[in-house]
Amino acid sequence: MVRNIVILKFVLVICVVLSNAENLYASTLIFKTTKEVTSTDLIDLGIFDTSKYGQIRVTIKQANKLIDSPPLTKAIAEIDLNLAQREVKRLKELLPKGVISRLEYDNAEYKLEIAQANYDNAVETVYPPISIYGIEGTEEILIATFDGKSIINTIVIDTPPTKISVRVFGRNTYKLFAWGSL
Repeated sequence: MVRNIVILKFVLVICVVLSNAENLYASTLIFKTTKEVTSTDLIDLGIFDTSKYGQIRVTIKQANKLIDSPPLTKAIAEIDLNLAQREVKRLKELLPKGVISRLEYDNAEYKLEIAQANYDNAVETVYPPISIYGIEGTEEILIATFDGKSIINTIVIDTPPTKISVRVFGRNTYKLFAWGSL
């Protein structure tokens, strides 16, 4: 009997939490767009009116995490370099013992030189930035900037300005959603 009461209380608590969560996120979709950006220029994804809402939630989804990624990123080159360094160190200890040939050691050193050159020539991975601006009359105020590393970026803006503009910089397909609540 006591166990049934505990289970009933647990179910009741879950129902209350879920109903409060529904009320907490009760909002209206006020803007939605999908744009394929083929330019590396700064592009407006959309400007929308927020004057009727006390809170705005903006979500930007990117189709791809990285666009225009370089052929060899610094991170990958660093992994290759570390592996080549460990291999040379390991073989250097085996060479005097006669376990490996001089040719094997020379090949490992050659691979290390290539890995070092690749690391030196690799570039940092660049993520396209996403910016959200508030517009009041003729003034624009930067509200938030995302570095573009995440595929999904969300921000909640309390007491939003009259209008919001979302801008992106970089090739990708973007989906923009905005919800408003009173």
